[in-house]
Amino acid sequence: MMKLFWRLQAAIKPKAIKEEQPIPHLVGAVSGYNIVLFAGAHYAAPQSLGALDLSQLDLASRPPEILIGRSYDEVVLAISAVIKQEVIQEQPTST
Repeated sequence: MMKLFWRLQAAIKPKAIKEEQPIPHLVGAVSGYNIVLFAGAHYAAPQSLGALDLSQLDLASRPPEILIGRSYDEVVLAISAVIKQEVIQEQPTST
């Protein structure tokens, strides 16, 4: 009986388990940035960059314009800080 069990078990090939790839979800847009939830993190990318494949993004060499946070609110705060910094840099200096 056991021999039959082992032969049957060997004959049954396990179905290939398809590894699920994370799917990016657009969760909002704020001040010219798209906010995307992907693989457990929130990404804010300027809309001016166009379409991005986040699965191909190398975090070590990502463009500095792409902001990453643990939550939606965190990336919204980061966007606000970037915009505030840009405004400060654009102000003329007095001589």
